[in-house]
Amino acid sequence: MELMDKLPIPHRHPDQLLPEEVEKIIEMGEKLDLHGYRTVAYGLEKDGIYVSGSSAYRYLKKSGLIIPQETPKREPAGKEWKHKPTQPNEVWHTDITYIWIEGYGFYYLFTYLDGYSRYVVHSELRRSMTVDDTILTLKQALKKAQLPDQHELKLVTDNGSQYRSRRFKRYLKKFHIHHIRTAYKHPETNGKIERWHRTLKDDEVRLAGYISP
Repeated sequence: MELMDKLPIPHRHPDQLLPEEVEKIIEMGEKLDLHGYRTVAYGLEKDGIYVSGSSAYRYLKKSGLIIPQETPKREPAGKEWKHKPTQPNEVWHTDITYIWIEGYGFYYLFTYLDGYSRYVVHSELRRSMTVDDTILTLKQALKKAQLPDQHELKLVTDNGSQYRSRRFKRYLKKFHIHHIRTAYKHPETNGKIERWHRTLKDDEVRLAGYISP
Protein backbone atom coordinates (compact mmCIF):
# COMPACT_ATOMS: atom_id res chain seq x y z
CA MET A 1 0.00 0.00 0.00
CA GLU A 2 1.32 3.46 -0.86
CA LEU A 3 0.73 6.52 1.30
CA MET A 4 0.01 8.82 -1.64
CA ASP A 5 -2.93 6.61 -2.64
CA LYS A 6 -4.89 7.22 0.52
CA LEU A 7 -5.24 10.40 2.56
CA PRO A 8 -8.58 9.96 4.40
CA ILE A 9 -10.71 12.39 6.31
CA PRO A 10 -10.24 11.61 10.02
CA HIS A 11 -13.09 10.57 12.31
CA ARG A 12 -11.77 11.98 15.57
CA HIS A 13 -9.93 15.03 16.85
CA PRO A 14 -7.72 14.20 19.86
CA ASP A 15 -6.98 17.22 22.03
CA GLN A 16 -5.14 15.73 24.99
CA LEU A 17 -2.01 13.62 25.16
CA LEU A 18 -1.49 10.48 27.18
CA PRO A 19 0.79 10.81 30.25
CA GLU A 20 3.43 8.65 28.59
CA GLU A 21 3.38 10.91 25.52
CA VAL A 22 3.93 13.98 27.68
CA GLU A 23 6.81 12.18 29.39
CA LYS A 24 8.38 11.41 26.01
CA ILE A 25 8.09 15.08 24.98
CA ILE A 26 9.99 16.14 28.09
CA GLU A 27 12.62 13.43 27.61
CA MET A 28 13.17 14.39 23.98
CA GLY A 29 13.28 18.08 24.89
CA GLU A 30 16.01 17.47 27.44
CA LYS A 31 17.91 15.27 25.00
CA LEU A 32 17.83 17.73 22.10
CA ASP A 33 18.48 20.79 24.31
CA LEU A 34 17.02 24.01 22.87
CA HIS A 35 16.71 22.71 19.30
CA GLY A 36 13.07 23.82 19.16
CA TYR A 37 9.63 22.33 19.67
CA ARG A 38 9.30 21.23 16.03
CA THR A 39 12.53 19.25 16.23
CA VAL A 40 11.17 17.53 19.34
CA ALA A 41 7.94 16.61 17.51
CA TYR A 42 9.87 15.26 14.52
CA GLY A 43 12.23 13.30 16.77
CA LEU A 44 9.30 11.63 18.50
CA GLU A 45 7.76 10.77 15.16
CA LYS A 46 10.75 8.57 14.30
CA ASP A 47 9.91 6.56 17.43
CA GLY A 48 6.29 6.16 16.33
CA ILE A 49 4.92 8.85 18.67
CA TYR A 50 2.87 11.47 16.85
CA VAL A 51 2.32 14.85 18.51
CA SER A 52 1.66 18.22 16.91
CA GLY A 53 4.15 21.04 17.08
CA SER A 54 1.74 23.07 19.21
CA SER A 55 1.42 20.22 21.75
CA ALA A 56 5.20 19.86 21.96
CA TYR A 57 5.52 23.61 22.43
CA ARG A 58 2.90 23.70 25.19
CA TYR A 59 4.45 20.96 27.32
CA LEU A 60 8.04 22.08 26.75
CA LYS A 61 7.03 25.56 27.87
CA LYS A 62 5.34 24.20 31.01
CA SER A 63 8.53 22.30 31.83
CA GLY A 64 10.75 25.34 31.36
CA LEU A 65 12.54 23.83 28.36
CA ILE A 66 11.65 26.72 26.05
CA ILE A 67 13.54 29.93 26.73
CA PRO A 68 11.75 33.16 25.71
CA GLN A 69 13.56 35.11 23.00
CA GLU A 70 13.29 38.70 21.88
CA THR A 71 11.32 38.94 18.65
CA PRO A 72 10.41 41.82 16.36
CA LYS A 73 7.19 43.65 17.10
CA ARG A 74 4.40 42.59 14.78
CA GLU A 75 0.62 42.40 14.75
CA PRO A 76 -0.46 39.13 16.42
CA ALA A 77 -2.42 36.78 14.22
CA GLY A 78 -5.04 36.64 16.96
CA LYS A 79 -6.28 40.09 15.99
CA GLU A 80 -7.24 38.71 12.60
CA TRP A 81 -9.84 36.45 14.22
CA LYS A 82 -12.18 39.18 15.38
CA HIS A 83 -14.02 38.28 12.18
CA LYS A 84 -14.07 34.51 11.75
CA PRO A 85 -14.71 33.06 8.27
CA THR A 86 -18.37 32.99 7.32
CA GLN A 87 -18.05 31.03 4.08
CA PRO A 88 -15.74 28.57 2.31
CA ASN A 89 -12.53 29.81 0.66
CA GLU A 90 -12.36 32.89 2.84
CA VAL A 91 -9.52 31.61 5.06
CA TRP A 92 -7.17 28.70 4.39
CA HIS A 93 -4.75 27.14 6.85
CA THR A 94 -1.57 25.43 5.67
CA ASP A 95 1.30 23.59 7.29
CA ILE A 96 4.02 21.04 6.53
CA THR A 97 4.40 17.89 8.59
CA TYR A 98 7.13 15.25 8.51
CA ILE A 99 6.15 11.63 7.85
CA TRP A 100 8.68 8.87 8.50
CA ILE A 101 8.58 5.95 6.05
CA GLU A 102 10.79 3.02 6.96
CA GLY A 103 13.54 2.51 4.40
CA TYR A 104 12.95 5.91 2.78
CA GLY A 105 13.35 8.42 5.59
CA PHE A 106 11.31 11.58 6.03
CA TYR A 107 8.78 12.78 3.47
CA TYR A 108 6.91 16.06 3.80
CA LEU A 109 3.14 16.43 3.67
CA PHE A 110 1.82 19.82 2.55
CA THR A 111 -1.85 20.40 3.39
CA TYR A 112 -4.26 23.27 2.65
CA LEU A 113 -7.39 23.25 4.81
CA ASP A 114 -10.42 25.52 4.54
CA GLY A 115 -10.93 27.43 7.79
CA TYR A 116 -14.72 27.52 7.51
CA SER A 117 -15.64 23.98 6.42
CA ARG A 118 -12.37 22.23 7.44
CA TYR A 119 -12.39 20.65 4.01
CA VAL A 120 -8.92 19.61 2.80
CA VAL A 121 -8.51 21.60 -0.39
CA HIS A 122 -5.22 19.94 -1.29
CA SER A 123 -2.76 17.55 0.35
CA GLU A 124 0.49 16.51 -1.28
CA LEU A 125 3.44 14.37 -0.18
CA ARG A 126 6.83 15.60 -1.38
CA ARG A 127 10.45 14.56 -0.96
CA SER A 128 11.62 18.03 0.07
CA MET A 129 10.17 21.13 1.72
CA THR A 130 11.81 23.98 -0.18
CA VAL A 131 10.28 27.28 -1.25
CA ASP A 132 9.69 25.70 -4.67
CA ASP A 133 7.74 22.85 -3.07
CA THR A 134 5.69 25.33 -1.07
CA ILE A 135 4.79 27.42 -4.12
CA LEU A 136 4.02 24.38 -6.27
CA THR A 137 1.65 22.87 -3.69
CA LEU A 138 -0.15 26.20 -3.23
CA LYS A 139 -0.47 26.44 -7.00
CA GLN A 140 -2.14 23.02 -7.05
CA ALA A 141 -4.50 24.02 -4.22
CA LEU A 142 -5.56 27.17 -6.08
CA LYS A 143 -6.05 25.16 -9.27
CA LYS A 144 -8.34 22.70 -7.49
CA ALA A 145 -10.36 25.43 -5.77
CA GLN A 146 -10.93 27.35 -9.02
CA LEU A 147 -11.36 30.65 -7.20
CA PRO A 148 -12.69 33.60 -9.22
CA ASP A 149 -10.34 36.36 -10.34
CA GLN A 150 -9.52 38.98 -7.71
CA HIS A 151 -10.81 36.66 -4.97
CA GLU A 152 -9.50 37.87 -1.59
CA LEU A 153 -8.21 34.74 0.12
CA LYS A 154 -6.49 34.77 3.51
CA LEU A 155 -3.75 32.18 4.08
CA VAL A 156 -2.65 31.30 7.63
CA THR A 157 0.85 29.84 8.05
CA ASP A 158 3.46 29.48 10.76
CA ASN A 159 6.78 31.35 10.64
CA GLY A 160 8.76 28.73 8.73
CA SER A 161 11.49 29.97 6.41
CA GLN A 162 9.50 28.95 3.33
CA TYR A 163 6.64 31.23 4.31
CA ARG A 164 8.95 34.15 5.10
CA SER A 165 10.82 33.99 1.79
CA ARG A 166 10.58 36.83 -0.72
CA ARG A 167 9.62 34.47 -3.53
CA PHE A 168 6.67 33.10 -1.57
CA LYS A 169 5.53 36.62 -0.67
CA ARG A 170 5.71 37.67 -4.32
CA TYR A 171 3.60 34.66 -5.31
CA LEU A 172 0.95 35.55 -2.74
CA LYS A 173 0.86 39.14 -3.97
CA LYS A 174 0.43 37.97 -7.55
CA PHE A 175 -2.79 36.15 -6.62
CA HIS A 176 -4.09 38.77 -4.14
CA ILE A 177 -3.65 36.44 -1.15
CA HIS A 178 -3.48 38.08 2.27
CA HIS A 179 -0.81 36.34 4.36
CA ILE A 180 -1.45 35.83 8.09
CA ARG A 181 1.46 34.37 10.05
CA THR A 182 0.96 32.88 13.49
CA ALA A 183 1.96 35.05 16.42
CA TYR A 184 5.41 34.36 17.80
CA LYS A 185 5.40 31.85 20.69
CA HIS A 186 1.77 31.03 19.87
CA PRO A 187 1.67 28.14 17.34
CA GLU A 188 -1.86 27.25 18.50
CA THR A 189 -3.14 29.97 16.11
CA ASN A 190 -2.85 27.39 13.34
CA GLY A 191 -4.39 24.65 15.48
CA LYS A 192 -6.92 23.44 12.89
CA ILE A 193 -4.25 22.19 10.52
CA GLU A 194 -2.11 20.87 13.40
CA ARG A 195 -5.04 18.74 14.62
CA TRP A 196 -5.72 17.46 11.11
CA HIS A 197 -2.12 16.32 10.67
CA ARG A 198 -2.03 14.66 14.06
CA THR A 199 -5.30 12.81 13.47
CA LEU A 200 -4.17 11.70 10.02
CA LYS A 201 -1.00 10.21 11.51
CA ASP A 202 -2.79 8.57 14.44
CA ASP A 203 -5.72 7.12 12.50
CA GLU A 204 -4.08 6.28 9.18
CA VAL A 205 -0.30 6.50 8.83
CA ARG A 206 0.56 4.88 12.13
CA LEU A 207 -1.87 1.99 11.67
CA ALA A 208 -1.38 1.30 7.96
CA GLY A 209 2.37 0.70 8.11
CA TYR A 210 3.21 2.08 4.67
CA ILE A 211 6.27 0.52 3.05
CA SER A 212 6.66 3.13 0.30
CA PRO A 213 5.76 6.82 -0.21
